[in-house]
Formats: sequence, structure tokens, C-alpha cells
Amino acid sequence: MYLRFPLAVFAMFAGVWCETQYELFRQQNWILPLLSILLLICILLKKNSSILIKWALAGVCIGIFYTALYNGFVTEPVKMLNQRRADVYAVVAEYPEIYEDTQRVKLKIDTKKSGLNMKIPYFYTLAYLPITENELKPSDIVKSKLYFYEGSDNGGFDRKNYYSGENIHILSECAYKPSFKTEQTNNPSVIFKAKIFAENLKTNIENILNEDESGFIKGLLFGDTEDLSVYIKQDFQKAGLSHILAVSGMHIGFLVLLFTAIFGKRIGIITACVALFLFIPMTGASASVIRAVIMYFVYAVSFFIRRDNSALHSLCFALMVLLFLNPYSVQSISLQLSFLATIGIILFSNKIRLFLLKYLYFAKINKLVYYITNTIVNVISCSVSACIFIAPIMLLQFGYVSIASVFANILTVGVFSALFICSLVLSLFSTSNPFTYLLVSIIHCLSEYVFFIADKLGNINGFLLYGDSFEINILVSLFYGITVI
Repeated sequence: MYLRFPLAVFAMFAGVWCETQYELFRQQNWILPLLSILLLICILLKKNSSILIKWALAGVCIGIFYTALYNGFVTEPVKMLNQRRADVYAVVAEYPEIYEDTQRVKLKIDTKKSGLNMKIPYFYTLAYLPITENELKPSDIVKSKLYFYEGSDNGGFDRKNYYSGENIHILSECAYKPSFKTEQTNNPSVIFKAKIFAENLKTNIENILNEDESGFIKGLLFGDTEDLSVYIKQDFQKAGLSHILAVSGMHIGFLVLLFTAIFGKRIGIITACVALFLFIPMTGASASVIRAVIMYFVYAVSFFIRRDNSALHSLCFALMVLLFLNPYSVQSISLQLSFLATIGIILFSNKIRLFLLKYLYFAKINKLVYYITNTIVNVISCSVSACIFIAPIMLLQFGYVSIASVFANILTVGVFSALFICSLVLSLFSTSNPFTYLLVSIIHCLSEYVFFIADKLGNINGFLLYGDSFEINILVSLFYGITVI
């Protein structure tokens, strides 16, 4: 009973993956009818031994069927715009990236107001537009003639697949500059207000902290690493601390901890749910943050209706929601790493923790020693569990996996929670006063400590396992297999 829903969702993921990734699979129109017939036969047989098979077949059928519908109503009509020009009415969805003579901005195109013959009300595009006198901001209106085109794979980077994972199935550029017009919206939606509010908080941080620290804090709070030094990014990657700069479950935990500490558990949970709803657009609505927020919403509902909450089931529910929103999110590296790390933690962290505590008899000497030991063991078990499951993706996508993350997480345990809360308070109350100076001093000291740890551990060659080494691949495979068994 416990495995039915997770099995169905993972089967759905497999169906979506095949339907989105393999052109040859999409062309085989007999696959879905065949699977549907097999599912019907299993249902008619009414054998208990075939229950899991039924759920797996149902998941695969749903994944293939829904992706085919999504392609028919969304991706194919949008791709019909390829190599075409059209006058559009669009809303700016994110702040632009400014270049020398152009700016790149995500637009939400209203199909009805643009006169496009589509059944969907809107779609997104990443557009290259002329520089404007006033910076574009979310909720601004853009009217222009755009030239649409599909992303290329120049330079080894497959833009088409990458942007599809971000729910952008077509790119564009301004086709006729005199047609380009912008105007401001008087009453932006709550979502756009949240994005503007986040940008104001980032500005507050930039005005108070130095360049490296502000870039780091913006990454910690909002996942925005645009201004973070490339050398610091590399140190974080090699030290296994990149998850700090990608908003996920840990950051959600920090926010929840803050609200429950201020308002108590019941009111804190309600307040946290409202805040997290706004936190999604503030952080760019990445797959990792949506996953974490959905899981927390499920936990909150379970708490108030007094039902047990299964972390595995809430994780699968979050995956199902993301696949329904955009089946092509299966190719998002953010989604893959976030879900695999969470699965590893759910399935193995407690087992590893109990195994380690079993042999640490000295931990029971007194309460302080036990608390410290238990904290370190929890960090080790979570780090190892996550590392096991993300290792294949890291080796495939980045060419190496870092085992320094276990040591880095131990040495920084508690530091990031303090940094997150202090930085959030600083961004909200950035006036000049003794309290602000105290927060700046704390953030400076903790940031320098984190930079030091990332630099030292990230540059120890023995902590990096490269995928081009046959011996390393064998060791990682053995370690992965033994741990799973």
C-alpha cells in the first residue's frame, strides 16, 4: 500500500521522460494503446499480486498521455512560430539581463491580445530587446514585433532543451525597433509585487555589504548568483556547498524556523505558508524551491487535520505537480538534483544515523556531548545520503563529484541558518543604527569563515572524483551499489 503512489509517480516520470526526450518513442503510436490494454487486463484479473503492476502501468500511461496532450496544446503551437514574425502584447515576467546594446528578458505573451491563433492563454519566451531608458521590471507591458526562433546547441550548450526545462519553448528578438513600446502597469499582481519586493531587498543588501558578501548573500537568500565571483562559485562547487546557493528545502526550513520561533507552532505554520507562497516568485520559481514548498504545504495540511505525513509521498506529490505544470521539467538539472538528493535523505539518512550512533557509546556521557555528536551524525548521514543519489548526475553533467561536502557541511553546521536569518533581517531593516552594524559584523565574520572553508576544502584534489577516471567510476559504482543494497 505504501509503495503504490510513489511507484505510480516514478512510472509517470519514466513515461514523461521517454515522451519528451526521444523522438522515435513519440512516433510509436502503438505504445500507449498497448500499455492501456495491459492495464485493463490487469484490472480485470483482480489479482492482488498485480497491484503494483497496475499502478506502474497507470503511471506510465498518464505520463505519456498527458505529455502528448501538452505537446499538442502547448509546445507544438508555440514551435509553429519558429522563423516567423508577429506583433505581440506581453508582460515582463522577470528583471532583464543588461548587455552593451541589448537586454534579455523573460516575457509572458498574451495570445489573445497578440492575435495569435492558439488555445492556450499565454506562453513564455526569452526575448532580446533594445535597451530602454528606464529599466524594465516585472509587470511592465511590452508591445513589439518579435522574430521567433528555436534555441541552438552552439558551443556544446543545448539551449533548446535547457530552456524547455524552464518552460520556455521558443526564443525571440525584436524584429523592428520602431515597433518596440513599453508601458507600466498601475496595479501589478501579487506575484509581480513579490518579485519587485525581492529586487528591493537585493538592492538593500548591495548598498550595505561589499561585492563578494552581497553576491553571496543574494545567492543564499534568493538563489541569485549573478554578482558572485566566479572563483567563489568554483570553490563552493568543489567543496560540495553549491546547494547553499540554490534555494531548496534547507532555506525553506530556515524560514519556517524563523516564523515558528516568533509566532509559535500553529500560527507560525500558517504564517510560513503565506510567506512561502510569496517566496516562490521571489526566488525565481525554480524546481527545487517549488518542490520544497509543496512538501511543506503537505506537511502543514497533515498537521492541521492530524494525519501522519509521509515525506516520500509528499515528495512524489511535488514531482507530480511539477510534471503537470511542465513535462519538460524532467530535463531540468535543478529538478533532478533536488529530487534525487531528497530521495536519498528520505530513504537512507535515518539508517546511516542509527548505524553511526550505535557505535558511539561515548556520546551518552552527558547531554552536551550527546547533542553535539547527534548534530554531527545528522549532518554526515544527510550529506552521504544526498551525495550517493546525486553522484551519477554530477558525474554525467559536470564531470566530477565532490566528497568534500561531508566535511564542509560538518564545519559549517549552524552557520548558514544564522547567516540566512541575519541577512533576511538586514535586508528588511537596512537603516543605519547600531543593530544594523551588529548584523553586518556578524554576516561579515560568518561569510569570511564560509569562504575560507570553501577555499581550503575545494582545493584539496583528493576530494574531487572525476568521471573520466575508470577507477573512480568503478569505486563510485561499487559505493553506490553497496549503499543502496
